[in-house]
Amino acid sequence: MEAAQKIEKMSMAEFMEAQRRYPFELINGEKVRIMPNFFGPDFFIAVLFELLMHFVQNNQSGKILSKLTFVLTFDKTNWVTGSREPDLMYFTRERWLAYVAANPDLMSHPIVMVPDLTVEIMSANDSLQTAQDKAELYLADGVRLVWLIDPLRRAIYVHEPMREPRILRKNELLTGGDIIPGFTLNPTDFFNTDPADL
Repeated sequence: MEAAQKIEKMSMAEFMEAQRRYPFELINGEKVRIMPNFFGPDFFIAVLFELLMHFVQNNQSGKILSKLTFVLTFDKTNWVTGSREPDLMYFTRERWLAYVAANPDLMSHPIVMVPDLTVEIMSANDSLQTAQDKAELYLADGVRLVWLIDPLRRAIYVHEPMREPRILRKNELLTGGDIIPGFTLNPTDFFNTDPADL
């Protein structure tokens, strides 16, 4: 078993080689294994991905990605200081196109850019405190909007910089704010999605 050790930074090559052994997030200097989901969380990830994909394609408003890694780097060098794998992440169109133009080799390494929005779908084994801590970690990374979705309790928590986290009340719509203008989601309809309809 690999001994736990504090990792200040890894070269991109070292990071990618370590990821081949087992998938992990690099959080506060520690490798945190990424565990496989059960059907429930993956189902809701797929539902939300489909809804967001439909919206952003129709509005040409950005790029939505699922279960991919973004990394934090040291002074914008090739030294990885952290990595995250949100269930979903979204980049505004302008930022995504600029990133693609500036990174012709983008297909050969993780995304080296912090998303505008990240989404985490909680599983039955996730504690609310752990999930809330991760949401705050995203904000510290520079993410502008975090949705934390708990299907078991049918709750959606919204985290934004410099604001207290809030839970959507009954019949309150989830919105994309100024990150995905015009996008809305009815939590009741979302949580009542029939797996046969996907």
